[in-house]
Amino acid sequence: MSYGTATGVVVATGAATELGRISSLLQEAVNLETPLTRALGTIGKYIALAIVAISAVILTIGLFRAAGAGLPLAESLRETLIFAIALAVGAIPRACRPS
Repeated sequence: MSYGTATGVVVATGAATELGRISSLLQEAVNLETPLTRALGTIGKYIALAIVAISAVILTIGLFRAAGAGLPLAESLRETLIFAIALAVGAIPRACRPS
């Protein structure tokens, strides 16, 4: 183990330090988008559109099946709509959702 005493001199605080300079540079940066983030955003949009389309198809199929079974339309619509929305929300990647 080591023991001792020391004296320190503060020469800058806050924005005048190196961390403060880096912080101000980051605030000035306008676009931090990389090619990878652009590609992921594009892929995410396609995935989201596909999920919405699949949910619409499932909603349509569910309504036709309920109508064919003789179930009330309002109840069938409610149940099928809840299922389609739950599927869409569960399947859309986090990156596609608004923050």
